[in-house]
Amino acid sequence: MQKEVKKPKVRLTRKDDGSIGLPTSSQQGSPEQLTHIWGAQKKAQATRRASVKQELSQWRKARVAKKQQQKNQATKSRTKDHKKITNDAQRSVSVRLPHIAIPNKLKNQPKKRLISVAGIALVVMVTGVVIANVKKSDANNSGEVQGAVTSSIQTNVTPEFPMLTPFGKGVDDLGGFAKISPNGSPPVYAFADSIGSVKIKVSQQQLPDALRTDQAAKLKELANSFNANDTIEIDDNTAYIGASVNGAQSVVYIKGENLVLIASESTIPNADWVTYIGNLKF
Repeated sequence: MQKEVKKPKVRLTRKDDGSIGLPTSSQQGSPEQLTHIWGAQKKAQATRRASVKQELSQWRKARVAKKQQQKNQATKSRTKDHKKITNDAQRSVSVRLPHIAIPNKLKNQPKKRLISVAGIALVVMVTGVVIANVKKSDANNSGEVQGAVTSSIQTNVTPEFPMLTPFGKGVDDLGGFAKISPNGSPPVYAFADSIGSVKIKVSQQQLPDALRTDQAAKLKELANSFNANDTIEIDDNTAYIGASVNGAQSVVYIKGENLVLIASESTIPNADWVTYIGNLKF
């Protein structure tokens, strides 16, 4: 019988970088050498892991920074677009209204009283604008209204209440009366005349309820609301006169049951105003 020959045991080795080195027998190498080899291997692995962790951490930080930058850019873009849309919307609906100065005295009045007077002032001012379109008729073309739509302004009408007219002149001499108030509102009638060579337009409406008491004070407030601040006295009546920058004048006063507004194309001396207004009779 053959005697079994025992082969020496072979032990694999590792290099410092972790790779497998040349085999050694179990009798080769001391425990200290093995410990050194494995320690170096673990140290190399730890170094590689630390390097990988560091690279991964840097990659994550870069990714987070990139996302934050993209988010900031998107926010700025949305903000810019919002501002542009807002500005465009504001420009598209921007409406400028004319400034109307309200006298301090009117501002200090009780609210209910102020509304009443302001309502009358609005009627009078609108009346003045409409009157500006009424022109004196020629002898062969009486009742013509220039610069106005005939469907909205009725001409050659008979007033529903007594009207002041120049003494000695009839309706035909004045070219007829025109109803210048809108449908559904209290009637306002007007006729065209002249003082000397200056054309005028005279409108009248029945006295509003708000002016039937404390007439003097309320008429003054009404006149001042459209800058008719100068006064002239005609018999027992006070008339208020205002002038525009181009010389056109407006006169407002109360006679009997009528509120009267007269508009002129240019400046007329006060003495001529006194004579003309004093000559207006029922």
